[in-house]
Amino acid sequence: MNIQHTLQEFGLSEREATIYTTLLQIGEGSILDIAKNSSLKRPTIYTAMEALENKGLIYRVLHGKRTKFKAAPPQMLQLLLKKKEQQLTDLLPQLEAISNFSSGTKPEIRYFEGKKAVMSLYHTLFTRLDKKDEVYFISSIRDLKVNFAELMNYFDAQSIKWHWKVREIVPYTKSSLQYITEHGRSVNKNPQHFVRLLPKGLDLFDMEAIITKNAIILISVQKDIFALSIHSQTFVESFRSIFQAAWMVSIEPK
Repeated sequence: MNIQHTLQEFGLSEREATIYTTLLQIGEGSILDIAKNSSLKRPTIYTAMEALENKGLIYRVLHGKRTKFKAAPPQMLQLLLKKKEQQLTDLLPQLEAISNFSSGTKPEIRYFEGKKAVMSLYHTLFTRLDKKDEVYFISSIRDLKVNFAELMNYFDAQSIKWHWKVREIVPYTKSSLQYITEHGRSVNKNPQHFVRLLPKGLDLFDMEAIITKNAIILISVQKDIFALSIHSQTFVESFRSIFQAAWMVSIEPK
């Protein structure tokens, strides 16, 4: 692994990464010491030093009238990352408020191909779920268990933790009946997670449909894994009505 390249991906400039790693190696040093132990020239160091101080990655050490610099522990990088994550979390509601599809005026269709892309879509969905929102699933439990077992466990843990409002329709199959009774599943631990079974004979589908407050997500969960997400309030309202009709004819587990 190229340490300096990784630090640049983290957000440091090339000079900042060089100065930080140099100070880690020499312990502490003056501007002259940094220049001697790196490929940088003294005039180019000052601006980068100020940026590193502002980020909390280096600090000054006084020796009488002389000033030297010392690198903060590498763990400081983790704290900076957490700070950036929190800033992004705080910013997301503002970004979603100004995004086109949040207004419902511009329908948008996105295509995701392959298991990795679909996994990312699932995680994005789960990250955006709010306790106040209700999400509907029409699920092929058999295929989800085969291809997305780890994801199902993650969903259960998060749903139990946050008490998501979930309504789920599943086919009347052995896999579905086992799923409903398995210990630790959200349907057994989250009082706001409800499941119903389709009548027997209506279980021949190999996909998952997810209906959120602003999108329809259709996922092929068998061998050729792909997904479509449709951001359209017209589609959302129509699919919600279809789901409600299916919910009315579905069977409550005994």
